[in-house]
Amino acid sequence: MAAPDEIVGATTGAFELVDRVEMYVNRYVARKDMAADNIGLHVRLVEEHRKALQLLEVLGQQIPFGRESSVPLCDEYIRSRLEVMQFQLQANKERLETLRDEISNAGPMSRVRRVNHMFGSCGKDVADFHTFLTGTVLPSLKEDVSSDQNVSESYVPGSNIPPNPPRLTLDYTTMETCEGRLKAAILEGSSSGVVGVVASGLGGVGKTCALRGLANDREIRKRFADGILYIQLGNDARLSDIVSGMADAVEATGGEQLAGKVRGVKTVLEASKKANRWFKPHKCIFLVDDIWWVNGITSDVFGDLGIMLHDESLLVYTTRDKRFLRGADKRVEFEARATHGGIAELMLLTHARFGSDTELSLENKQAFDGILGICKGLPLAIGVAGATVSKYHDRREMNKEDAWLDYYRTLISKEENIIGESADRYGEFRLIVDSSLEVLNTNTGFEKTFDAMFRGFCILRKQQKVSGQVLQKLWSLGELREARQVAEAFDEVSLVQMTGSRNYFCVQLHDLVLNIAMRKASDRYEVKWWFGTLIENYMPKQRGANAERASTLQDVDEDTARSRRNVRGGLTVVRSWAKQCFSGNQTEIQAVVKNSEIECAFRPWWNVEDDGFIHGNLCRALQGSGQGKELLWLLERAQWVVMRLQGSGISGVEQDLGLGLRVAEKYTTGETEMVRYLKLVGSAARMSCIAVDENAYEAWFQMYGRMAWYARHSERTRKFLSEIEEHAPRPWVKPSVGFLDEAGGPLLEALRIEGCSRILDVCHGGDVIRILWTNRCDVGFVTEYEKTYGRKKTQNLDPLHVDEDSSGSGYNLANTQRYVPLHPDRCTCGAFSDDLKTLVTGYLNGKVLVWDVVSGYQVENCLHCPGAVHKAEMSKDGQTVVYGFLDGRIFVWDTSTEKDTGNPFEALQVDGILQNVDVSSDGNRIVCCDFGLHSGAINAWDSDSGKLAVPPEMQNDDVQCVAISIDGERVVSGSKDGSIRIWHIDTPGRTVLTMHGHTGFLRDVTLSRNGKRIVSAAYDHTIRVWDAEKGVMIGQPLEVEWIDRFAASAEGTEVVTASSYMICVFNIEHMDTSDRPERYTGSVECVAYCGRGTRVVTVSGDGCVRVWDAEHGERIGQPLADHECEVTCAAVSADGNRIVSGSRDGTVLVWNVNSGEAVAEPFSSVEGREITPIESVAVNNDGTRVVFSFRQQVWVRDVESGEAMSATRDAERDTCVAMSADGAQIAFLSPRWEVTVWDVKRRQVLRSFRRGQTDSIRSIAFGGDAKRVVSGSDHGTVCVWDVASGKAVGDPFVHDCGVVHVESDVDGSMVASYDERGYGRLWDVTRGQCVMTSTDAGWAPTLHRFDVAAINWRFPRAAIRRIMGRNGAGHEQLLATTDREMVRVGDVCFSRVHGCAFWPRSRVVR
Repeated sequence: MAAPDEIVGATTGAFELVDRVEMYVNRYVARKDMAADNIGLHVRLVEEHRKALQLLEVLGQQIPFGRESSVPLCDEYIRSRLEVMQFQLQANKERLETLRDEISNAGPMSRVRRVNHMFGSCGKDVADFHTFLTGTVLPSLKEDVSSDQNVSESYVPGSNIPPNPPRLTLDYTTMETCEGRLKAAILEGSSSGVVGVVASGLGGVGKTCALRGLANDREIRKRFADGILYIQLGNDARLSDIVSGMADAVEATGGEQLAGKVRGVKTVLEASKKANRWFKPHKCIFLVDDIWWVNGITSDVFGDLGIMLHDESLLVYTTRDKRFLRGADKRVEFEARATHGGIAELMLLTHARFGSDTELSLENKQAFDGILGICKGLPLAIGVAGATVSKYHDRREMNKEDAWLDYYRTLISKEENIIGESADRYGEFRLIVDSSLEVLNTNTGFEKTFDAMFRGFCILRKQQKVSGQVLQKLWSLGELREARQVAEAFDEVSLVQMTGSRNYFCVQLHDLVLNIAMRKASDRYEVKWWFGTLIENYMPKQRGANAERASTLQDVDEDTARSRRNVRGGLTVVRSWAKQCFSGNQTEIQAVVKNSEIECAFRPWWNVEDDGFIHGNLCRALQGSGQGKELLWLLERAQWVVMRLQGSGISGVEQDLGLGLRVAEKYTTGETEMVRYLKLVGSAARMSCIAVDENAYEAWFQMYGRMAWYARHSERTRKFLSEIEEHAPRPWVKPSVGFLDEAGGPLLEALRIEGCSRILDVCHGGDVIRILWTNRCDVGFVTEYEKTYGRKKTQNLDPLHVDEDSSGSGYNLANTQRYVPLHPDRCTCGAFSDDLKTLVTGYLNGKVLVWDVVSGYQVENCLHCPGAVHKAEMSKDGQTVVYGFLDGRIFVWDTSTEKDTGNPFEALQVDGILQNVDVSSDGNRIVCCDFGLHSGAINAWDSDSGKLAVPPEMQNDDVQCVAISIDGERVVSGSKDGSIRIWHIDTPGRTVLTMHGHTGFLRDVTLSRNGKRIVSAAYDHTIRVWDAEKGVMIGQPLEVEWIDRFAASAEGTEVVTASSYMICVFNIEHMDTSDRPERYTGSVECVAYCGRGTRVVTVSGDGCVRVWDAEHGERIGQPLADHECEVTCAAVSADGNRIVSGSRDGTVLVWNVNSGEAVAEPFSSVEGREITPIESVAVNNDGTRVVFSFRQQVWVRDVESGEAMSATRDAERDTCVAMSADGAQIAFLSPRWEVTVWDVKRRQVLRSFRRGQTDSIRSIAFGGDAKRVVSGSDHGTVCVWDVASGKAVGDPFVHDCGVVHVESDVDGSMVASYDERGYGRLWDVTRGQCVMTSTDAGWAPTLHRFDVAAINWRFPRAAIRRIMGRNGAGHEQLLATTDREMVRVGDVCFSRVHGCAFWPRSRVVR
């Protein structure tokens, strides 16, 4: 017997040999995989190069390469770059063509790696072209190539309908069949353009086949000669699937370029607008198959699609959801065929490839009838059964008609498998599918059986297409042709439907077939395994990376070998784990799990080339495969979250985060850090989605700014933000805390309405928020915002302006011909009904319109009144409209009778100006308040008792606003003193409840629809929520900026506020601000650099001066708070030791920066008179002398002695001032914008300059030696003056817009200036040209080198909300949109609102 050591040695040697063999096998398999992948990759690259060159040829007509362009915005850089790209792409294409045969015949030992590397280079060239096209070329053209005027593309009649399965029997000639009735309904036409097809709640009854078969019907093709176009959906479909289907329809009719642009949009409305001019002139039929009310898809999509329809075009859809039937003029009910009818028999014979006149023996006839009985008239089941019989037919060598008997016996033998599973027709359909799979298994030459590969379809969503490449990886097949062979076998028995070409094909399953695949996989506990197989095999082997090191692409390349071993070893781990689970060895199980965790390879999935499947399903696959750790790791990666937000919108991000939360909560209890992190990311994405939807570029800025506050508390969040800093595209704006509202707080989301001038009403309908607003011309609009999917849509309420070219407007397809021909007029007021189904609007010419919201804002009723309508409200059901006029007259309109009501409302009149009106849900009670000569008064009426007596407690103050509960039992009022009162109308003896809390006038009050909460808004910039029964405030006040209207949700848990710029949704439950930055909400009036830019000084409306660390944004010392009023201006001495500030109450103070104390007594009067308000200040280098201006006077004060002297009492209004370095001279503006230099010692004018600037001058500065003066004007000019000669030095320098700040070096040879957009320029006075701009990398160091970095910036005229920048091609790009006003100084941006301990200071990173 061998010794133990010899056995161990022999075993070790054997293991080493096995490992070496496995290594070589893995290398061989990897090269084989790569050779197979190269074939498909080669075809795709050739096609991409062809399309790119075709597009370049089209661009050559717009941008003539190598010669002068006719497009003004297209410069030589673009033309030359496109010329180089065209040459490179042409060379690549020729090279790819020469390799066609070599790649097709390549084996594992061929030059697959070298070819693969060459493919990567070619793919990068194509990607660079498209990046340059979308990021540089298109913005430079006045008319975008992606617009409706597609150059060189012409419409070609066509169809994109997938073919029906072969041998399918459809009869459109008789009304006895469902498809016949469908055809008849289509040919009859529709006034609305919509034909709805309902399937009585059943699937598999032939709706899809009937729809597809229309493409081959002669009459249908004649009626719709320009195109029969198809959009496939399903009960897992998303809005992006509709957009993709529209793009396919465009491409099928010759619009390849336009199709790409349509695919690039995110909403159906945008896609319809792009496709409008393509389809509008052509008579087409659009077939939308299997639409469901899910994932943001509602009946609104029909109105959106209608924008692109010709008047005689038609939209046909199939559905099992009856909510879609409301907009259809016609309905066609689909039902199962008669089990033994002639149509069913013919279908079965045809699918089985038997002739219709086939004579069967008695035994086979009985089997034939038995098969029909099992199919129960379902066309889907008949098709599968017939195709399977044909397989039995092919296998038999003799008596082939006995295939019926063979198949029927197989079905009967399997019948016990479905007993008790399902009593309906779908249970027996599984029996048919199982029999088909059994037939396929007999001829398999693959490692897996067809039954097993069929179960692999469990990873799909309903109606989802999956490419052959994905199936190859899912089924672990070596070559793409093998995946095609498997798919073709499934297609032959009608279990799947294949589409596409030889090298690129897709497979799609009917919902019922997919349900069976899911059930079969679930019964075998294989769902997790299949998802795991997809994950392990999908990641390209050359891109795999180890979890601990895969933070960069370089790491990925270095760890290729290790990752490949781990990926292939993953399946071994799973198999070993499963085997040991059944053996019951728990110790070994734990060891395997531990080893698998060590070897788990987290991969940069955002770098994986997506074929339309993996990114959208990755998180679902990770969760389904049990790889929760990698799922959570992925959700911690900023690249992934931002990519999903940009590509899939908020719905895609929230889908991923929802899966992550399930995983995180499964293994933990309570709110762990991971759970809080995922909720924070979700909140940040929700708040950012509108901005990102409008401009994907700022996704990095938005996510960073929303989460910045939490980085100091969470290491996970800090890493997330570090990734953004590293990977954000340049240039990008790095925001500090306070620039954007923080995620996780009361603000849930915010959206902007471009062009909004005035908000008339806002309502919170749960998932949908509606805002009624007008533009500057007082034209009414309604913007609807769907919270769930982050989508907004705007509807024009002027009937004469609703057309296909209206920006932001939409159609209701059912009523396109029913618009009331009204003359457009100025919309003055409006309100939504409480049930959100009706809207009333009032106009200046006395018109009152009632709109039906459900039908797409169609005019239901119209009434003309004498005089301009001032206020309008309506009851919950929309039947009662109350409208009033400025003179106090109030009318009630019963819309059901379409005339004014008589008694008891015949004398509704108030004494003053009608200020506010409200009506109860049933329309029986009306309450209003007026604005009289002395105080506001409340008036109330009841339909039964007439005018109601209002309690004295409700009338003892100036009432500003009033509201009535839905039941009409309570009235709530708000007053000037900030108090809120509740009056219970039906309880006369009950005391009026008074609530206090606001410190300013009440703007508005409202009650939630359930009556439990009151929401109030006041001029103190707070919103407060109150318990309506107890009269106590709930939570903390919500600090907001200016609002015009607000509304509460039905339960009072959310509040939506509306101003002309921003719509915000707040969660009342999150009003506690203890875990968020405390912010001062007053306005910042001025900012100034201190020292060499290391510190920033701000002065604010609270009377304080604050000093901040410019790098970290933290406050230095305590606020300097001796001013008693708003501080309006400030200046800092050159040595950075002193600050001079001036306030609106006429006080000038000088501060020591280091000690934070005033260095002299406040200076508040001259010659015994007040010096209010201070308009501007300046200080000399050491801070010993100050100049300030007020009310056209300019004075100089010596800080040490307190002596003051007057320079002029006749300066220009709002003059700016400047002081020389030694304090010996000052400069100011005399009347007619003359720059005047005044000698302090001599107390006389030294020089005045008149030439060069005729517009208002906003900034003056001395050169360091006081020999030159620089001025900047609103006209955009910068002038340099020589003090001695009084002449201008050279010609003025010119900015594109007004100059707000200038600074000069010591001798006046270098001048820095900033325009009102924040762009800075450095001018060489000697050479008379600009030598540097603020976008250059060396801007800040250069300014400090020339000592021209001092800044003194006033906010009011320079505040902006958008940060623009120039991309690599030199074109303007919107970098960021902030929540608050800010001022930009070069690459630095300052917010107008700061915190108590932090300063919002952001910068552009290049």
